[in-house]
Amino acid sequence: MSSMTEGLIITVILLLLAVVVMLLIVLRRETNTDLCPVVSRIDTLEKSQERTERGVKEEIARNRQESTEQGRGLREEIQASLKNSTDLPVQSLDRISGPGKERLEVGGTVWGQIVPEGLGNVLIWR
Repeated sequence: MSSMTEGLIITVILLLLAVVVMLLIVLRRETNTDLCPVVSRIDTLEKSQERTERGVKEEIARNRQESTEQGRGLREEIQASLKNSTDLPVQSLDRISGPGKERLEVGGTVWGQIVPEGLGNVLIWR
């Protein structure tokens, strides 16, 4: 081998050793990374998420309560409508049948008076 190649190989080995030593120095050196801003930001995000979650739960509970009240109101309204729809025909029938009922009662009393007289006449004819 030539002396030039040997010189290059020795130079490359020395440079490689220098790189390894510098790499070890960098890796062993303590890194003082200040994570306080990151931790603070994470805490803020966590609190915000909890607040949002609480708000959503409260809104859901409020909507559930409103739905229950609306359902109750609708049921009461339907019950009232059904009661009115059954009461009106009964009242109408009472109004319509009232005069007819009185006529029947009057007719019955008249018939009750006519029939005994008529029977008396029939018996006399025989």
